[in-house]
Amino acid sequence: MAEPKNALYATLGTGSFVVDRAKKFTERIQAYANDYRKWASSNYRDLVNRGERITKSIRTSAPVRRATSQTKTARTQVKSATTSVRKALGANVDAVQAAAKKVS
Repeated sequence: MAEPKNALYATLGTGSFVVDRAKKFTERIQAYANDYRKWASSNYRDLVNRGERITKSIRTSAPVRRATSQTKTARTQVKSATTSVRKALGANVDAVQAAAKKVS
């Protein structure tokens, strides 16, 4: 009669062993996931900080300031030229209309 009891006890012991191992495995996986999350978060912040520093150094560099100034000057000159062309076209239209009246 001891044999069937031992088989039952062995089965229960095996089940308990598997549950304990699964708990330990789950804890290890959770710890690994938390460590990875912390690592990813800290590296992300480092990359963000690095990007901010690079952006700031680019914005404040002399070549960029010169280029910005030149771009503003060029924009003003283009607007001025556009206005001049528009006025010249208007004057040409008026001249053509006046010439057409003289001819007819």
